[in-house]
Amino acid sequence: MTEDKKNVLIVGGSSKISKMFISNYSDIYNIHATFNTNRPSCIPKERLYNLDLNSSKSVQSFIDNIRNISFRAVIFLASTIGKDKNNYDELYNQTISDLNINVVAPLFIAKNINYGPRLGRTIFFGDSGRLHPRKNMNSYNIYKNILEELVMSLGVDLSSKSIVLGIDLGPTLPDSSVENKENYYAKNLIQVNNPTLGLVNLISFIIDEDNLNMTSTFIKYDGGTYTKRIN
Repeated sequence: MTEDKKNVLIVGGSSKISKMFISNYSDIYNIHATFNTNRPSCIPKERLYNLDLNSSKSVQSFIDNIRNISFRAVIFLASTIGKDKNNYDELYNQTISDLNINVVAPLFIAKNINYGPRLGRTIFFGDSGRLHPRKNMNSYNIYKNILEELVMSLGVDLSSKSIVLGIDLGPTLPDSSVENKENYYAKNLIQVNNPTLGLVNLISFIIDEDNLNMTSTFIKYDGGTYTKRIN
């Protein structure tokens, strides 16, 4: 019955990972999703929220709207990516905006979610930017590394309320025998813009597994492509 379904909140409901998760699990969970400009389909209007992560007023209003809903999991999929600006004022504004969207707003939302009586799940996404920085994308690289500290810190703060995990998308570190590391990284088959069914199944496993005994850490996921890269 509908009332027995777990409530799952996706912050960033328009992302490709979100769309794949929604298409495969909308019958399993009561999925709630936020959007800013592109409204996701297949979710009832009452479970959709217009949210601007760069606006403190919008974030606070969102928290007030969902305060009485008990969530099993919150999945953070909204992020920014782009090359560094050359103009100082533009770089400054970009940096502040990226900080709000990638760190400050997710931190505030995670600490104010109602996880209910059972231990919840808080899931973030890293990517290969944490393992090998991208050229001319310093702001992006910095925040992906801050994400590691955020996951560790929140795992402590929310220890009585939620497991906190990150999922690293993309390549693992190459084996020492890999000679052409540039070519290795070029075959990054699993990323935010290229999700797989295995990835959304992993998310579902994290949500449903009651005996999950890990927090404040990252799960490295490359969809089994590591083997393909070194053969």
